[in-house]
Amino acid sequence: MLLAEQTSSSQSLQTVQSTLNMMQEMMVKMHELIAKNHDDKKTEMRTEIGDVKNEIHNLNIKIGEMQQKMLKNEQKLDIVEARTEKLEKRIEESEQNWKELCGEIYESDIYGARKGIFFLRFQNLMEDKKEDIRAVMINLIAVALQKPSSEIESEVDEVYKVHTQYAQKHKLPCEVHIHFAQKSTHDLLYMKTRDGPLFICMYPAEAPSNTPSPIFCPAFTTTKTVFWGENVRKTRRSMDLDKELDRIPIPKGLQKEIILKAIMLSCNRNSAPLIIQLTNFLKFAKSDWEQIGMHVY
Repeated sequence: MLLAEQTSSSQSLQTVQSTLNMMQEMMVKMHELIAKNHDDKKTEMRTEIGDVKNEIHNLNIKIGEMQQKMLKNEQKLDIVEARTEKLEKRIEESEQNWKELCGEIYESDIYGARKGIFFLRFQNLMEDKKEDIRAVMINLIAVALQKPSSEIESEVDEVYKVHTQYAQKHKLPCEVHIHFAQKSTHDLLYMKTRDGPLFICMYPAEAPSNTPSPIFCPAFTTTKTVFWGENVRKTRRSMDLDKELDRIPIPKGLQKEIILKAIMLSCNRNSAPLIIQLTNFLKFAKSDWEQIGMHVY
């Protein structure tokens, strides 16, 4: 009986011992598993921490680059602002200059328009290299307006010659431009010449009392017209006038050049033909006498 009890107790002890061993082995395995898991977690954490550090480092680099770019942009903005200020100043100066220029142009236009009111051009005035064009024009205008030369002298502002291509091409005298100081004189002379060219006959001081007065005749159709005698009209170019004179008997006391000046008359296409008889005043003419034709417009 005792032997059986001892045997059963020993078996139970062995069972307990094996159970304890199994539990111990399980504990060891659990410790190993926990340690392994801990190492894995630790490694994983280290890896993740390293990745986070790398990301933070990259972010810091990017932030630094962004800060540099922002700094450069701020510098560029400063430069742009400075340029904008300069540009605005230039624009203001340009606007001011434009205003002044427009004002000057406006004033010059007004001045030119006002000056044009007092302006006349004279054509077909025979030239002399030694002549005083101002004195000649003052005398001619004085005769045309029947005023004293001293009065016309104060009313004439500028007198000068202008070379035109038309005059050079056709070998005509230069145009004479006159600016009058008073509009009344301009208008009076223009009214006398608006219907056609103005022809002024200049006679010597010792001319007889019955010498005809200066002629203000209307225009006629042809470009150059030769008038001689009664009811005779011959149309010729200016280059043919010299040949035409060879066919005409010249009165005594008259030079051929003077008659050539007398018969070179300006004209207007739109007016009716008109025969001007030179015999009425040629009989009073002398060698120092000449007729000057002026076309005023």
